[in-house]
Formats: sequence, C-alpha cells, structure tokens
Amino acid sequence: MLYERRHTRALEEFGGLWAQIPRFAALFLIICLSSMALPALNGFVGEFLVLVGAFDAYRGWVAAGLPVFYPYAKVGRGARDDGHRPRAVYMLWMYQKVMFGPITNPKNATSRTSRAASSPCSCR
Repeated sequence: MLYERRHTRALEEFGGLWAQIPRFAALFLIICLSSMALPALNGFVGEFLVLVGAFDAYRGWVAAGLPVFYPYAKVGRGARDDGHRPRAVYMLWMYQKVMFGPITNPKNATSRTSRAASSPCSCR
C-alpha cells in the first residue's frame, strides 16, 4: 500500500507515519510480529508445524532402520535461531524507522484533516 502511494521502497522516504495513519500502523505492527513468528500468530503456527513434521520424519527414519542424515536436533534448532534473530532485528528496526522515525519527506507531514479540507468534495 505504501509503495502504491509513493512509488518507492526506500526507507529514507518514510518516517512519522504513525501519527498520520494509526490504524494502518497498528495492522502493520501485527504483520511484522507475525513475520517474526511471534506465538499465536500465523508465522509461529507454520513454523511449529514444520518442526513437528521434521521430528516425526526423524522418528520414522529411525524406526525403519534407515541412515539418519540429520541426527542432531540441537544443530537444527541453532540454525533456525540464527535466522530468527536477524529477521526480528530487521523487522523491528524497519518498523521503528518507518512509523516513528523523523519526517524527512514533506508528503508525510500533511495531516488527514488538512488533506480533507484542501481537497474539493464532489458530494455537494
């Protein structure tokens, strides 16, 4: 939605959007937390199901007597955690910069009431 309005993906063009579009900012926060796989959100559920399936497949291979290519679950957990931390740091940094950062673009400084007052209404 932000790209369609500004036609840019540069984070430097955004800032201070929480004051201008608070409902979108709240929804965007939930989406960011979901992307970080916060419990009770869809990213966590999907990741949990993948891990359950991986451990179930591991038990199946062991029960069948087949060679196990992934015998150490702690190694997998460490690799998974190594991906979570940078993703969470980036998402929180990006959210802070876009929603609470300094207003560097004058398009972000216009309030909703001033836009509504300046635009002619066709419903009269």
